[in-house]
Amino acid sequence: MTETKPEWIPPTFADERRAWTGVIEGVSMRVEVASLEGSPVWFRIIGPWDTPRERETKVKTGLQLALSFFVTLLVVAILGFGAYIAYRNVKLGRADLARAQRLAAALFVLNITAWLLMSEHYANPGLELSHFINGLVSSLFPSALLWTFYIALEPYVRRIWLHGLMGWTRLFSGIIAIRSWAVIFWPGRRRALSWLWRLLFATSLHA
Repeated sequence: MTETKPEWIPPTFADERRAWTGVIEGVSMRVEVASLEGSPVWFRIIGPWDTPRERETKVKTGLQLALSFFVTLLVVAILGFGAYIAYRNVKLGRADLARAQRLAAALFVLNITAWLLMSEHYANPGLELSHFINGLVSSLFPSALLWTFYIALEPYVRRIWLHGLMGWTRLFSGIIAIRSWAVIFWPGRRRALSWLWRLLFATSLHA
């Protein structure tokens, strides 16, 4: 194979990129690799049917740019308004902080667990640490949003839909029998499950 200029951008940080082209079974192929501090971090065999990321350029029209700006402005306005309402509810003593924290913690545990199981991991400690920080931030952000909008909306939902909210409150107060089911079927993990239940679902002493 003949060495050539790299065309593909690796999905992870790298300080060196190399590429080779050649013919494999009558098909023109290329091989691209990337490394960080001498350790390989990415490898790919590319066929003529693949398009490099650097070539995937899409020119947006004026209408598309205006629409993107409007959507961004709308999202920022909604986030800002939600944060203001949440702050106001906390200041006036209307917020259910205990259950908002449990709900946000439950979402964070689910997100970080899914990230740990489904994400790629690297042998390089520095790269893995950077990757873990990105995963941590991507798991914390939805939890923070959920906490904010729960604090902002829960007092008003309580007025309109009291019966539905009572069922939600019972779920997070430990009335349902999930804990008993877990103890029966996983007796060897009773202590860990009991601790997790208290962290996420048990009624707070200050609630």
